[in-house]
Amino acid sequence: MNKELYTYRKALLGLTCVFALTFTSCEEEFLDAEPQSFFTPGNALNTPDGLASLNNNALARLASEFYGDGAPIITENVFSEVAVEGTTDKSGPAQDLNLLILPDANLNSSDTNRIGWYWNLFYEGIKFTNTVVGRIDDAEFESDEQRATILGKAYFLRGYFYYRLTQQFGDIPFVLDEVKEPKLDFVSTSRITILEKIQEDLNAAVSMVPEVSDKGDVSKGAVLHLLTKVNLALTDFDAAIASSSQLIEGGQHRLMTNRFGATAGDATKDVTWDLHRPQNKSIIVIRRVF
Repeated sequence: MNKELYTYRKALLGLTCVFALTFTSCEEEFLDAEPQSFFTPGNALNTPDGLASLNNNALARLASEFYGDGAPIITENVFSEVAVEGTTDKSGPAQDLNLLILPDANLNSSDTNRIGWYWNLFYEGIKFTNTVVGRIDDAEFESDEQRATILGKAYFLRGYFYYRLTQQFGDIPFVLDEVKEPKLDFVSTSRITILEKIQEDLNAAVSMVPEVSDKGDVSKGAVLHLLTKVNLALTDFDAAIASSSQLIEGGQHRLMTNRFGATAGDATKDVTWDLHRPQNKSIIVIRRVF
């Protein structure tokens, strides 16, 4: 038995040596990689398509707030007057705030809350949009309209992320430039200062983005809607009236004032109830509201 084991080990050692000699005797160029292309910020983000892809990455973070198991918007609703925590089979995020929302808690879980998700994912979106704004002049565009659309979308998306973060956290770090190297000295900026800059950018974006866009993309109506929210947050009520009136009277959207759909006959409810009924969601008039 020992003799057979010895023979086996000897054969294995010999085979290992053969493989080692084979690989070490290969010509050096055999191991040299021959990449077919190189993608760097300098050559990938100097085209309209490259910059548009960054906007799309930011837009994906906006959309993901509302979808999936334990969608982040649930946290937004539970920690406001919009909803009440109704979980009965486990400890919910609003049952012990000291335990579940302090900095050392799990702040990104469908079992607790998504407070950390907002911070991390929205700053990722800000990173993408800052890059678009900072590199917009590096690209050659087919037209001024194409350039304006890409820049206007970046303004809207960055404004959305900062508006939501200031409403959730108050004073926060305010970064408007692409961060190209490690940075550890972030400081908070006044919420009002941030909102004033967002207001400026959104006013510019109104004339940049298309009146009508693909479903889920940024449109003029979306910019005006966000601008109205920012105006209200700044208590700039005259500006809020102006931006909301432009949205309502612009031709693409209108306020719902009459009862409609399968629930229109319920006299105990109102048009707001009709707007949020599942059986009414497919009615074409709903799509004109948003």
